[in-house]
Amino acid sequence: MAVPSSGELSLTSIFAEVNESDYYLNADSEIPSLTNISTGGSPPGNAINTANLSANRPDGSTPHAMSEFYAYDHDFSPFSSVIGDFTLTAAQNATVYSSALSFTLTMAAGTLTAVITDVSGAEYGQLWVSISGDGDPGTGGTDNSASGFKTIGETASLLNPTGGAASGTIHVRFKFKGNGGSAATDINNCTFTANPTTADASTDVVAVTKTTTR
Repeated sequence: MAVPSSGELSLTSIFAEVNESDYYLNADSEIPSLTNISTGGSPPGNAINTANLSANRPDGSTPHAMSEFYAYDHDFSPFSSVIGDFTLTAAQNATVYSSALSFTLTMAAGTLTAVITDVSGAEYGQLWVSISGDGDPGTGGTDNSASGFKTIGETASLLNPTGGAASGTIHVRFKFKGNGGSAATDINNCTFTANPTTADASTDVVAVTKTTTR
């Protein structure tokens, strides 16, 4: 459970959040150091989770203060109910679409991007992705104010994807065109990034296996 957003704080409970991801556990008898917790976790190697908004985590600079931990959640991720890895199968030169997929994003403001990258080192067929904060992008990739289908070397992007709400559903469609030369299989990753290019950036990766049949 996360650190409360107001009220009196306990240093040993902050330590429990960073060390055990539970502010109310208080299971450790070790006397923590606020400096260690604020700058890299205690024990060493238990780094601060930068997926938390900068307002909800310590800045790492002196003077350190317990108040910097208000609302800090050590196991927080803006991504939940995420899309699992899956396979798309198409005949040679044929185009298929994924079902309407979705995940939950906790992020009241900022930008969400989706980028496809190659994993296997050889590209067989082509994969695209489209994202929307309003509903299914559809097989055209542009329904419900979606980003449009984007492939390797391009970026699907949404500004304020949850419409200012604390969290919302992100709708996703993938498009796959089978390899033209032969039957083959390879993998692309689709990386979803909340608030890219900022200190609050956080990612979720979906692996898509592309299979071309004869």
